Amino acid sequence: MYFVFLHFTTFPTKTRYDVRMKPNDLSILKDDMTAYIAALGLERFSGFVGEDIPSVLWCAPHEVTPVASHRPEDGWKEFLERAKSSNISFVVFSEQLLLEEELDSLEEDLTAIREFDAEDDSQFRTLRKHLGQIGSLQLGFPCQGIMFLYETTTDWYEDFRLLRDSIDDFGDMILDSPIDDESE
Repeated sequence: MYFVFLHFTTFPTKTRYDVRMKPNDLSILKDDMTAYIAALGLERFSGFVGEDIPSVLWCAPHEVTPVASHRPEDGWKEFLERAKSSNISFVVFSEQLLLEEELDSLEEDLTAIREFDAEDDSQFRTLRKHLGQIGSLQLGFPCQGIMFLYETTTDWYEDFRLLRDSIDDFGDMILDSPIDDESE
């Protein structure tokens, strides 16, 4: 009588990027996207699709919301495959790096608006740790007059955007407010 012991070991699949991990730098994902775009035979056009262009934000069929943290790990691959099946020849590709000049300018704008407090100091110190890193990626393709978009961002870049937008909104409020003319 023979006993055979079988031991099955499962090895985790090794992926270079996992959305659930929310990395602080999207450089590896950018490289993966660039390679996949080339593998599909698509051209890559460097550009950014702004809010003034009619667009639809990608949401995979099994997703409820297009929030990046709820995306499947390779949702961007499905997006690119849909682009390819739409018979387009190129995708628009954009990366957003956190630059020191941009962060310095944001800090100056904030101090011009209000007094710089400990919370602001902490937020800017955290953001400075990410200088030179890719915080946001955008893929897009045109189809029937609409740009279809896939976007993913890091948490720190979302914080940066919110801060920048709040300062921009404050500046818009000042520009839109009526000016009292004392000379009348």
